[in-house]
Amino acid sequence: RVRGPAGVCLVPSTLQLTDNACLQLAKELRHSETCFVWEKGPGRYHLRWFTPKVEVSLCGHGTLSTAHVLFNEVKIATKAITFETLSGELIVTRDQEGKISMDFPEASPEKVVLDEEVKSQLALSLKLSRDSIIDTAFCSKTKKLILNVSSVSAIENLEINANFM
Repeated sequence: RVRGPAGVCLVPSTLQLTDNACLQLAKELRHSETCFVWEKGPGRYHLRWFTPKVEVSLCGHGTLSTAHVLFNEVKIATKAITFETLSGELIVTRDQEGKISMDFPEASPEKVVLDEEVKSQLALSLKLSRDSIIDTAFCSKTKKLILNVSSVSAIENLEINANFM
């Protein structure tokens, strides 16, 4: 069951929307993510996700929402959908009872050592103390930076300063 709302925009395969057009539509819809999907062939789609501010490389609930729309509203006949995304191919399947599921891409982050200035700026942007960031890793496939922090309270008190980014 998908809990968070996501906008789903079915885009004709002949139409190429600019990044700016996708961002403007995402701002107007005001969901955490808005999905834009173009058919590439039977059971194969190109999928992009936008927040009201940026494009993101992976959105699980948006992918499931898009699959739900394709299976239940568009009524595609396949049992599996392959989405071409910034995170690689994502495959969503539908069982005989109509339940949909997705395997997330394997992501192997590699340890990175941040420059002291970068570490300080990152801590400031997250409203953490610089010393609370113990280790960092980066996953080139998902383009995510992973932080190992010193305590549970650092996570519980985490605040993202969106104006800083």
